[in-house]
Amino acid sequence: MSRLLYTHLLLAFGVRFDDRVTGRVSAFSPNSKKIHLDIDMSQINKIVRVDVPIVADATYGGTRREGRLPPGDPLREAA
Repeated sequence: MSRLLYTHLLLAFGVRFDDRVTGRVSAFSPNSKKIHLDIDMSQINKIVRVDVPIVADATYGGTRREGRLPPGDPLREAA
């Protein structure tokens, strides 16, 4: 956990932040920008406040944000 004190950017894909993960919430990666991608909207900002909340399936959410869907992907046409 001590490495999280020095983290600048925390990417959390499908993570359920709970006390076993965070320990004391106020001391959990206090200086980082946090991006939390989860399919369940109720998990985002539930315990750990994040800077960039993304509600999406991790299969598509990470690539869709960057416009990097592979050719032929049905979500490419929907984007």
